[in-house]
Amino acid sequence: LLTLLEPFGFDVQVWSSWMGDDEIRARGARPVDLACLMSTSDVVSVHAASTPATAGLVSADLLALIKPGATFINTSRGAVVDEAALIRELATGRFDAVLDVTCDEVLSPDSPLWDMPNVTLTPHWAGSLGRELHRLGHGAVIDVEACLALRPMPGRLDPALVDVIA
Repeated sequence: LLTLLEPFGFDVQVWSSWMGDDEIRARGARPVDLACLMSTSDVVSVHAASTPATAGLVSADLLALIKPGATFINTSRGAVVDEAALIRELATGRFDAVLDVTCDEVLSPDSPLWDMPNVTLTPHWAGSLGRELHRLGHGAVIDVEACLALRPMPGRLDPALVDVIA
């Protein structure tokens, strides 16, 4: 991933619970602690597995450190972020967010995230790289066409199946 950023001259900071400082440097990034990363980055991108150790890792205290004008991106798992705290912080308009995941894989229709002007929601497809992109795009077009025609969307996910297909 870092090699993809090299042509743009980014100063990449990394905090990792499993990668040592020497390995981070060898990959072309600067190791920092999590508070430093959150408070000094223009873009904070979360890449963490959902484990008991990472549940709520991005806490209210860390979210409060995000600098004005920054962008917070979560493509990992919703449980890694304190979502209630994230919503409170986003309501201030201080920073933007791109959320590919949320705590509930099917975001509740009454979630305030839907209507926040500084939030972009994507349908958990940020990790898609290959031929599935065409299928996902085609499926999205079919669903939008069905929605505009007031027909049921064929790609609609049954919330009752989330636990067995995820």
